[in-house]
Amino acid sequence: GSDKDLARRKENTEKDERMKK
Repeated sequence: GSDKDLARRKENTEKDERMKK
């Protein structure tokens, strides 16, 4: 996707990892 989509996806992944921990 676009650059914005990638950045948003990265942020979401980090948030998900924090929630898992």
